[in-house]
Amino acid sequence: MRRFRRLFAVFIVGALFAACATAGGGGGGGGGGTSPSPQPDRLVVRIETGGGLVPFDVLFRNIPEFSLFEDGRAMTQGPQTAIYPGPALPDLVQRRVTSRGFQRILDEARKAGLYGPDRSYLLANVADATTTRFTLIESGRRHTVSVYALDLDPGSSGLGQGDVAARKALRQFRDHMLDLSGWLPNGDVGPEGPYLADRMRVYARSFSGPPEAQDLLKQPSRRWPLATPLATFGSPVPTGAGLRCGVVDGADFDMLYTAAKTATILTPWESKGQNYQLLFRPLLPDEQGC
Repeated sequence: MRRFRRLFAVFIVGALFAACATAGGGGGGGGGGTSPSPQPDRLVVRIETGGGLVPFDVLFRNIPEFSLFEDGRAMTQGPQTAIYPGPALPDLVQRRVTSRGFQRILDEARKAGLYGPDRSYLLANVADATTTRFTLIESGRRHTVSVYALDLDPGSSGLGQGDVAARKALRQFRDHMLDLSGWLPNGDVGPEGPYLADRMRVYARSFSGPPEAQDLLKQPSRRWPLATPLATFGSPVPTGAGLRCGVVDGADFDMLYTAAKTATILTPWESKGQNYQLLFRPLLPDEQGC
């Protein structure tokens, strides 16, 4: 009965939405009238990092570092195990912030420049670094700021003082969002708990790991539990040679999630006599499809 999981994301009282609406209109042009109730699947703030030279399994399992939703839930990645091969299912955690904590986050986002126009901050003479994208959604308008090599000290890169200061402010905002309990006052953020998705993307490709690696790791195979064989599951991914992607929910999600809880990222999944490598990517409340 995993369907009931979304139901726990009930409303925080109207004060939370009022806080969001106040911050959204703080720069001018706040609208009148009655605001609708906060929606548990409506994104407000997101921080995500991608790009650079990363292996295929990291690329397709990439999850935003931080997501804040209208109902006050803040979602982050959980602790990552150092054991190899790692678990098939990524660890996601969530906590709930009060209306005051929610407002403080929006105030901090404003200080970091996220309410302004879309911008991109580049860094010359740096190759193969990642890009961190900050997204803020205000009254249906999406603001995006991208920063290349956010964690690198610009040093003598020739950036102007304005760009250096902007990068510093964005880095501080990111650090605060990833440490809410250390940044927000006591009582403004609740305890961590697991985020239990009810849908996930599943990426599949014919297993092609080196035979010696398979022998060394001795990964036992699992039976693909769904009716649709993996050879025709989902749709081909345009940028992934031989890779297919589909979304599972409902009873299929329950069945596959249970099977994947004790699997690893290298577990071979057998379907119609062929072994496949699967990557599981639980979907956040605002995410759809592949």
